Amino acid sequence: MPPHYDREKTYPLVFVFHGAGGTGELAAKITGWHHKADAEGFIAVFPDGIAKDPSRPQSFMRNPQFWNAGVASSGANRPDDVAFVRTLIDVIKREHKIDDRCIYATGFSNGAAMAWRLAVDLSDVIAAVGPVAGFLAIPEPKLVRAVPALVIACEDDPMIPIDGGMVKDIWSKEARNRPSLRAIVKNYAEACGCAAEPVTVSAADGVTHLFYPPCVHFYTIAEAGHTYPGGTETLSERLFGKRTDKLNATDLVWDFFHSQRL
Repeated sequence: MPPHYDREKTYPLVFVFHGAGGTGELAAKITGWHHKADAEGFIAVFPDGIAKDPSRPQSFMRNPQFWNAGVASSGANRPDDVAFVRTLIDVIKREHKIDDRCIYATGFSNGAAMAWRLAVDLSDVIAAVGPVAGFLAIPEPKLVRAVPALVIACEDDPMIPIDGGMVKDIWSKEARNRPSLRAIVKNYAEACGCAAEPVTVSAADGVTHLFYPPCVHFYTIAEAGHTYPGGTETLSERLFGKRTDKLNATDLVWDFFHSQRL
């Protein structure tokens, strides 16, 4: 909650989804979105996903929590996390004044995939999304309305390869063929009615900003792995690659959110 919360005011609402194996508390620590909420005056929510085996305690390697982000990452027995988020919005709105035009979703890795799924399945509610280092797991997205997106990806990400390819799952040890993130962004932009080809807004210091007019931005960062840019790193560099401070994902995504309303 903002430090000077006023019950008579309405506030933007930002959902921040953790990656597979993570927690809402860890997502706050890595991304700093709670500090951004204090500074900018919005409500930030850090939900917890359901563990693979809900009967046992959560553990990053032995019993990871993750999100049902779509057909590419979930089984038939996973919970309906879209319905969970819709219900959570209703619960929060009963307790606080929320600006219905300013409900946003972001996340890292599997949390990014969840944010992207909400853009598709809650496009009537979500004003904009900011997926970081994750892919849209719905092959043919169909949206009620175009949901603006700012997508961030690292070019040396071994878990979400920007051009697609085989990835070894750290939990099952199985090899999986990941789709091209470049192709996913292009496909999503087309689903939103954007231009078929992007324009290059800028390219400097290893950061490239592509724009699919009028509403999809795609930032790529060279020489960085599966990491949250500008965040506090908790993952092994040996397994997940180098971190980067070439941009601050939280600052960039919030500035984008702040410019978007339903």
